Amino acid sequence: MSGIIPSDNKFADTTRKALTYLKELAASHDGWSFNSEKDNVKIYTKEVEGGLPMTRGDTVLEAGWTLEQIGAIEQNTGSRAIWDERFEFAEIKERYTRHEILIYSKLKGTWPVSGRDVVATSIAEYKEGEEYIIAITSVEEPTLPPVSSYVRANSPISGWVLKPLEGGAISMTYIVHVNLNGSIPSAFVKKIQIQTPLCAGKVVDYARKFGFPPYIKALEGRIRHEEFNHAKQVYSVEVDAIEEHGFFGDKTGSVVIEVSKKMFPNGFTVKTSVSENIHEKEEADGNTLITIKKIKAPVVITVSKD
Repeated sequence: MSGIIPSDNKFADTTRKALTYLKELAASHDGWSFNSEKDNVKIYTKEVEGGLPMTRGDTVLEAGWTLEQIGAIEQNTGSRAIWDERFEFAEIKERYTRHEILIYSKLKGTWPVSGRDVVATSIAEYKEGEEYIIAITSVEEPTLPPVSSYVRANSPISGWVLKPLEGGAISMTYIVHVNLNGSIPSAFVKKIQIQTPLCAGKVVDYARKFGFPPYIKALEGRIRHEEFNHAKQVYSVEVDAIEEHGFFGDKTGSVVIEVSKKMFPNGFTVKTSVSENIHEKEEADGNTLITIKKIKAPVVITVSKD
């Protein structure tokens, strides 16, 4: 993964503008007001026109991790269910490229505030040794109308900016701007302003305790479906040999998945219909790279604890 994969989807311009905006917001603390510090997370707010103030959480993760590994924790919905206590559910509705998706998610309500749902695009940009950025922005999709039991929220921008520091540590910034809409008590607003940026520290806690979820490190082909159940420690992904911009023809695809030793301390099992093409290589840090080659028809790959 490196840079941005071109796409002509109907939200492409909106998504890329959000990515640029997120970079600008995270580039400095100009316009941000320091709020407090808790659990090694520095919390900032930024006043904006309409809606709640924008929130920001800055923290640092010690050396021993790669940007991709931490990015996997932040993007994976199975992991998010652990580090974000307000998260309820998320489903990828469409994959435009390997790193650009349309997603529908639900956030838990707290009486008397109803739950919220969000329709958004997400895009990830990775520059090896430089940065890993995940930008999310709300979009209007007619096939995903509001539902009666949730209030449709709007998030002009949210996301993560990861950068390496001298000595191998990682600087983490989590920025969120959301208009929850509907009636909201002021006490709830204040709670959200503190709770949301603290997710940066929760991601650090997750990495230290569990490692990172299995993630695709390299791919020649297309992801059809991907899912991780943290509680059961089961990861599954379906891939085929169709490129993002056309068919492979007679060629076959391949996928490389990195598996965390901390996530599976007692080992793991890989299952797939092309088991004869599985190759495992343990890395110096104890994590494992699983390479599966000669993929043609759709193949489901499952990684589960022993």
